[in-house]
Amino acid sequence: MSLIQNFSYAILGCLVTGIILQLLLKSQFVQTLLDKPNHRSLHTVPTPRIGGLVFVPVSALLGLTIQFDKLSNLILIAPFTIAVFFIFILGVIDDRRGLSASRRLFLQFVSATICCFGIFLATKSLGIVNIIGDSFNPWFYLASLLAIVLITWSINLVNFMDGANGLVASVSIVGLACLSLLIPDQKVRISVLVLVGSLIAFLYFNLVAKKIFMGDAGSTCLGLTLGTLCIWGVIAQYWNWTVALITFAPLLFDASLTLLRRILKRERFWEGHRSHLYQRLISEGNFSHLRVSVCYSLASATGFFIIYATLASSLLMRYSAAVLVGVTYICTYYILNRWISAKK
Repeated sequence: MSLIQNFSYAILGCLVTGIILQLLLKSQFVQTLLDKPNHRSLHTVPTPRIGGLVFVPVSALLGLTIQFDKLSNLILIAPFTIAVFFIFILGVIDDRRGLSASRRLFLQFVSATICCFGIFLATKSLGIVNIIGDSFNPWFYLASLLAIVLITWSINLVNFMDGANGLVASVSIVGLACLSLLIPDQKVRISVLVLVGSLIAFLYFNLVAKKIFMGDAGSTCLGLTLGTLCIWGVIAQYWNWTVALITFAPLLFDASLTLLRRILKRERFWEGHRSHLYQRLISEGNFSHLRVSVCYSLASATGFFIIYATLASSLLMRYSAAVLVGVTYICTYYILNRWISAKK
């Protein structure tokens, strides 16, 4: 399939998502899902949280349509579809009336477990891993638990970082577009590009028009998708784990280092706050939402192509590049936080 045909699906996802969002904005329904500003918000005007209500179903339904030519394909992606639907409903409920942190985390863990079952079901069909082995393999179960934890963290990570217009959407668009270059399976690649197209439409209404937010329904489903895709790509040998790690490192390092810093300072890290680097850059560093989104997206693309350039090199070269990029991110995080603090 040609490049033009591939991107025609992204255009389709963009158009369908854009049209539905425009129609929703003209309805009274948006008034029932307003995100009202609070002490940790970066916005001052009540804004509808309807982005995820559109781009998640659109990309999911179009993705299922692409896989519909074979029943075996639908069976393989059924666990992931169930997990997305489950986490989507959970996000809608959280947007409407909120859920306790413990209940939300448990249900996210359940969704991640369903996704992991789907990953290993698919990899078994490819002959990469045998789920039901002849003997007990503790490493398999340890790897499964690690994958579940990582997907759960991905769900929360994206949700934490979804506090600035365009940030999560722009980094996800760049990251998914980059990873699609390494996906040999045509149907998987097209499904990823459909999601990219849907996110582009959302990005316009979120960052340019400034009319909507993603909401928990969108951010948690996106986090689940990114985490599952990254792990699936590693197991299916589409890419090395360093590729997935560095591609989304701008989001990963900001969320993880901020969480670590709050734990070390003995703060109530499970509660909402405004101490992420992106939040401080906007509220205290006088950065615009657009500027922050562009910086994080460029960092994502740069990191990917640095690692991509080393794929044909030795393992030592590849890991050295990943360490170099990671150290650069950590130093940048530290320097910018110090610079913001010095401005006070």
